[in-house]
Amino acid sequence: MSLQNPIPSTQFAVFRTPAAAQLHPLPVPAPGPGEVLVQNVAVASNPKDWKYPEWQGGDYSYVEGNDVAGLIAAVGPGVTEYKRGARVAALTRMGTGFNPEHMATKENKGDDRRIPSGT
Repeated sequence: MSLQNPIPSTQFAVFRTPAAAQLHPLPVPAPGPGEVLVQNVAVASNPKDWKYPEWQGGDYSYVEGNDVAGLIAAVGPGVTEYKRGARVAALTRMGTGFNPEHMATKENKGDDRRIPSGT
């Protein structure tokens, strides 16, 4: 997989509500201070992901899939551990609205999420 150049402004995500799962267009986030933008190659949708609205109750909705692997597409101000093109994996917090094509996430210094070459 290669990096998209330029980074798109819109992406598609599975938007889950207690009643349904639908594909929706969403903006690609820009990484903020201390964040990286990951161009996801693989996103896992596990039982915990599609059950989350049931556990929250009420009219809860979110973007499904929070276990990801991909490439660093951009880095925000102050990021020192990662560079554009680095292969990474991330386990994001459930129900936070991270996106399946591109997502901004904290750099997590010391938490080595690099995917070794040849893997």
